[in-house]
Amino acid sequence: MALPVEVAAPQNDFIIYGSSANVNKVSPGLWALGQTVWFIGKATVDTRRLFDLHTAWAYNSSQEFKEDNAMAFLRLWLTAYRSPALYADGLRDKPAPQWGLAAVVLRGLIDSLLLYLPIHLMGWQPPTPSFIPIFSTEHYYRTLIFIGPLLFLAHWLMSGAFTHIVLRLTRRRSDIDLILNILGMTNLVIAAVIIAWDWLCIAAGWGNQYILGISHLVIDTWGIAIAVIAFKRLLGVPIWLGILLQVLGIITWLPLGMIFMRSPL
Repeated sequence: MALPVEVAAPQNDFIIYGSSANVNKVSPGLWALGQTVWFIGKATVDTRRLFDLHTAWAYNSSQEFKEDNAMAFLRLWLTAYRSPALYADGLRDKPAPQWGLAAVVLRGLIDSLLLYLPIHLMGWQPPTPSFIPIFSTEHYYRTLIFIGPLLFLAHWLMSGAFTHIVLRLTRRRSDIDLILNILGMTNLVIAAVIIAWDWLCIAAGWGNQYILGISHLVIDTWGIAIAVIAFKRLLGVPIWLGILLQVLGIITWLPLGMIFMRSPL
């Protein structure tokens, strides 16, 4: 009678390590599949964690960047009142023409919200009637709340283009982005003073629209000096040419100002 022969099981099984209490032997194919799934899952989790960390870092960095830019903008604005030369040097490496655009938009908002809106709510009417039939004199200050910022923006672009063209025609160095930054920031510097002066005149009951207009021209002379210093230091524009460009810029504003703008007194 033949005795049974025991055949040893093959020893090429692989082990997937789980908990120490449950160790299972599986075939090589299933082992490879399990390891692949485990690796993909782990990589997905790690990638998601890295993405979340990067998103949080990017958000915090963008917030810090915005805060730093806002503070730098405010510091440069205030520097112009203390030292025009330092103000000009500070404009050298600032984002252009983004800062100039931001300054012009802010200037328009200051005029609209801090001057025209209050006097409109008080029921005032401009001393000079409207020249535009679709804009009634009775509610003209309300109209200026909306069209004022657009007029400042248009004048900023025209002045910048005019300055750039003159510098190029005279074969001088020019940078349209930097020009727009200089004009926009300087406009904001002067506008803040003009708004404060207008309210002082309103509160004290001084003068009329003609005296107020002359006082604006005096303040504009200070603005010309600031811009001339900036053009000299940043673009090498001669003082005489800088003054001429600024005076011509004011002259180009006069038709728009006379047609659309109105004095608060």
